[in-house]
Amino acid sequence: MTSQPMATAPALRGNILERALALRIPLRWEFLAYAVVAAGAIGFRFWDLGSRALHHDESIHAQWSWDLLRGNYTHSPVFHGPFYYHLQGSMFFLFGANDYTSRLSAAVFGSIIVFLPLLLRRWLGPVGTFAAVALLAFSPTLVYYSRFLREDIYMAAFVLLMVAAMWRYIEGGRERWLIIFALAFTGAITTKEGTFLTVGVFLVMLDLYVAAELATQTLTSRGTFTPLRRAVLAASYSLFVVPVVAFWPFLRRVRRAYDWDHFPRSADVLVLLGTIVLPLLTPILREPLEKFGFVAKDVALGNGEFTSRLNWEKHLNANITVNDGLALAGLFAITTSAAAFVGLQWKPRIWLISFLSGAVIYFTLMTSFWTNWDGLVSGPWGSLDYWITQQGEYRGDQPWFYYYLLVPAYEFLPLTIAVGGLWWSVVRGNVFSRFLVGWIFGQWMMLSIGSEKMPWLNTHLAVPTALLAAWTINRAWQSRPTALPAGGAALRLAAVAAAASVAALLIVGLPSNAALNAVRVVLALATAVVVLFAVRPGG
Repeated sequence: MTSQPMATAPALRGNILERALALRIPLRWEFLAYAVVAAGAIGFRFWDLGSRALHHDESIHAQWSWDLLRGNYTHSPVFHGPFYYHLQGSMFFLFGANDYTSRLSAAVFGSIIVFLPLLLRRWLGPVGTFAAVALLAFSPTLVYYSRFLREDIYMAAFVLLMVAAMWRYIEGGRERWLIIFALAFTGAITTKEGTFLTVGVFLVMLDLYVAAELATQTLTSRGTFTPLRRAVLAASYSLFVVPVVAFWPFLRRVRRAYDWDHFPRSADVLVLLGTIVLPLLTPILREPLEKFGFVAKDVALGNGEFTSRLNWEKHLNANITVNDGLALAGLFAITTSAAAFVGLQWKPRIWLISFLSGAVIYFTLMTSFWTNWDGLVSGPWGSLDYWITQQGEYRGDQPWFYYYLLVPAYEFLPLTIAVGGLWWSVVRGNVFSRFLVGWIFGQWMMLSIGSEKMPWLNTHLAVPTALLAAWTINRAWQSRPTALPAGGAALRLAAVAAAASVAALLIVGLPSNAALNAVRVVLALATAVVVLFAVRPGG
């Protein structure tokens, strides 16, 4: 039997080239729609970035980024950081320093936010995912702060990545998402201390989620499950969920008594988030430490009197003593040991990878690549402690209802859709939609309670509002009639839509006085009733 001659290298290359040229990529409308939105989002964020003069805060952040490049930057919680100073410094290194490049890193992260909902397609659905991308791409708030050198757009991207990683893990159980979740938290916390507020909201939502899952296990095993019973039992379980998940391996008798047969994945996320944030919450104990004389009063930070990096650094260097340093080190050792005890008996490999990689990144940035040893104090102690002392300053002097004015003014479209679908998302929704509602309400409440209310914080309300609006759009799409309305019904709906549009124009365009404001309310209510009456027969 004669062997066939082997193909020569040119022949192989020819075959590969021919197959590559013969390859046809089907052009789907969905892909084309994403391409159009992506082009618009990137264009809105990168076009003509340098035409507007730098805002006061932008100029400070740009100067600090440039100082870092020259070796003169040291972390100070007064102006947050240090992540985006390092990132922006790298932009200056690569592309030079001017007004355009000063905003380049913000535009990059603003673009990343637009595409992160693709990771949530399982929960948003095809239509909802596209709606989320479009709403984030053209959000007035997000577009503006994607062209603005401030820390909020970076933090918003990391928080959204945390949310995506959390739900990807809960759905699929792949542990790599837990590591991504921890690294996203590290990015957020090294960007802005406002992350503590968001993490507080997430911890409460995870607590309720775990309580509901444990209540489901109890009631299902006993054959007494009803939604009402689950809600009541979950409310009681939520009071002690944290110690239960922290000491789960040691509670065998308790688990048997309550028929808890497995550790929920939501509890995995709760344990990970709780343990990696616990050491950074140590500064909350400053007042009792001062009261009992463990540290000198106002150690490391004062009572809100430091408004510049220079003053803060002078106070840091002048006021912290050896005894204070030892006391703080001991306190951090206690909180870190407590976190390690819980984490290592939970998932030792995942916890060590998550905690240690996050810690290395955190301290590397806080110390400016280990050139500023004061960052070992200004980071884990100063970041939270400084901003706790600032709560009495009330910068901006904004009222408690500030965001009730700001969000509708700029995010009116997603807010209207989200509020319109609130019944769907809460009563008839799923755990994901309820999480989004809790995220919005919790974040809104935390920002309203906080003393410093500024327009850039609207970024942290715009993102979850867009996601909830997108979920509502997908739900509405799924609930549409399978067949198009008959000609008469379609004509009626078109007439109602035209009437509603005219009513909207009148509501917006009428002059403002007491009588016409009453007309506005009546007109809005009447239009809503007419629309509901018209669409009801068609489903």
